[in-house]
Amino acid sequence: MITLGHMRPSKSNYASPLHMVPKKTAQSGDQSAITVHSMLKLLKIIIAFPIFLDFTSNLHGTKIYSHIDLVKAYHQIPINPDDVHKSAIITPFGLFESTRMQFGLCNAAATFQRFIDEVLRNLPFVFAFVDDILVASSSPEEHLQHLQILFTRLQQYGLSLKPSKCIFGVTSIQFLGFKVSESGIEPLSDRVDCILNFPQPTTLTQLRRFLGLFNFYRRFVPKAAHLLAPLNKFLEGIKNFKKSKKSFL
Repeated sequence: MITLGHMRPSKSNYASPLHMVPKKTAQSGDQSAITVHSMLKLLKIIIAFPIFLDFTSNLHGTKIYSHIDLVKAYHQIPINPDDVHKSAIITPFGLFESTRMQFGLCNAAATFQRFIDEVLRNLPFVFAFVDDILVASSSPEEHLQHLQILFTRLQQYGLSLKPSKCIFGVTSIQFLGFKVSESGIEPLSDRVDCILNFPQPTTLTQLRRFLGLFNFYRRFVPKAAHLLAPLNKFLEGIKNFKKSKKSFL
């Protein structure tokens, strides 16, 4: 990162901790550097930009898919020179500051989503959630054209792919917690197992966690709102516990 100019030694009065987190699909011990800029919360200005993507309503008629992963996506965004000193992090070998946007900044995800939406504007066959990109087409020939258009656009903005994490030209693919295919979307079996095997909640906090898991796939459950109504009553508070317990049972 220092060689690329993304990090440099710092003399800043700011200092945030650095955490190394193993990547989910890590190979050869790959890790992600996560910074925790808790003290910057006092100075932050929240960027209001939606990062949630409901892509499923636009997949009708598609049959072939590709998943594109970008290399160091966040590093495409430069930090304002006047604010670089605020990004300083502590390491065992000194204090360093970042010239490029890092994980851990409160507006990082929204900032990059705004950028990638600009990159992919007017490409209705491409769906992006931060640095995860899905290309959906109705035929192999059309898919090849779509990929060529996408690659040209990414090249114009100086974005690079990570081939080892890309998947090209498949008839079914996992994207944002769903299995996508010509037949539509399906929940992932391992995610469903997490819901089915969730321990029976005994506190309001645990109940909120369960409802959060369940609500992600509620579109697949008929009359989900009716089924969840007794559980949602528990969230009204301990005062209504007896009334809710009766309707729940």
